[in-house]
This record gives sequence, structure tokens and C-alpha cells, in this order.
Amino acid sequence: MSAIQRTVLLPLILSAGLIACDDDEPTGAQLEDGFILTTLVSQIDTSEWRQDPFTLLDTELSGDTLNLHVAYGGGCLDHEFALVISSSFMESDPVQTFALLSHDDDDDPCDAVVLTWLMADLTPLKQEWQASYQAQSGTIVMHLDVPISEAECDNTPPSETGGCSLYYSF
Repeated sequence: MSAIQRTVLLPLILSAGLIACDDDEPTGAQLEDGFILTTLVSQIDTSEWRQDPFTLLDTELSGDTLNLHVAYGGGCLDHEFALVISSSFMESDPVQTFALLSHDDDDDPCDAVVLTWLMADLTPLKQEWQASYQAQSGTIVMHLDVPISEAECDNTPPSETGGCSLYYSF
């Protein structure tokens, strides 16, 4: 194969791999209703949650549902994602909290780039806020910790350090 053929074929092969692994259906640690696990904890202990590599590509808030577009390496085994949120609010206006998107790649030996949307239910966070502040509506700034973010998050530019801040209003 000539250098010109390799130059033309390699990008085509790589893009075919991306297309083959593109999945617009939510995946990860699914519950029956299609959502990944959302867990509230008083303080996030990162040593308790797997943090295998992935990239956050985009976020969307729709009501109480947080949609997360992610990319990760794999393709042979099931990967599990979970959203871990601190129930300890930092007093500010609006209040703030920290969250971690956990990823367990199950030691997947494959190298395909998998693109998928994850859905997380933020209702437990809203209910914790409502109980704490005795009000029905408000806003929470959630600082989401991810390995790499290419997403345009609220008040947070794309970041190699993985920060992504989201305004959740209800």
C-alpha cells in the first residue's frame, strides 16, 4: 500500500469505527427506566467510585433529567456509569454542590471509540434541596467532576481538568 493510499484510507477507517460505535441510545448502568444510577452522599469519596477514562462531549438539562454525551474506549464489554452527588450544599446564591460522574470500564480490552448519551435523574437532588430550604423551586449550581470535558457547560469553558458547572433550576 502506498503512502498516499494509507493517507486516504486511514481517516476513512477511523471515521467508520466512530460511526459504527455511535449509539444515541442511553447506556451504562441502566435501571429499568433507562437512567444511570444517581446516588446522593454527604461527602464524595473518590476512592469509592471507579474513575476510568472518558470524555464529556455535551450536556443537556431537560426538566429533572441530565443528559450527558460521553465518549470512551471499549466496545467489547458493558461499561457502567453512575452520577454521585454531594447532598452538602455550599451556601451561596444560588447554592452549589459537587458531583462526580463515575465510569467503570470493566477492564474492557477493546479500543473502539464509543459515543453514547447517558441519562441521570436529578429528582433526588431537587428533593434534598426542597427539604433543606423548605421551598418548591430554586437553582443549584452543580460542579461536575469528569476526566476531560469538551462540553460547553454553564460558566465553564471546555477543560482538560474535567470541570463542568451546570445550573439546575426547578
